[in-house]
Amino acid sequence: MDNLKIYAAPLGRLLLAGLFIWAGYTKLFVFGPEGTAQFFTKIGAPIPELANWIAIIVELVGGILLLIGFQTRWVKRPKRNKVVLNGAESSAPLTFYRVCHSTICKLSPL
Repeated sequence: MDNLKIYAAPLGRLLLAGLFIWAGYTKLFVFGPEGTAQFFTKIGAPIPELANWIAIIVELVGGILLLIGFQTRWVKRPKRNKVVLNGAESSAPLTFYRVCHSTICKLSPL
């Protein structure tokens, strides 16, 4: 049981960092910034030209920082929020941005 406590956090950090680095890599080199911006436009994200670069930078830099273990608590916070919002978007009938841009939501999205 002690081995699990020793190895679980680094293994989880390695796996999570790999996911975010891969996602940033595909946004930057496979689909390209233009393709990512088109996807963000399609799902209704605000300012897709800026949102794609923010997503690429957060995923690549945050994933690398998480991988090397630098300030992991600070790196995990925005990524955790991103994961929660993406999960809510994919499982909800309406996406977060569409709900907040309709008359239902009076608050502006972040």
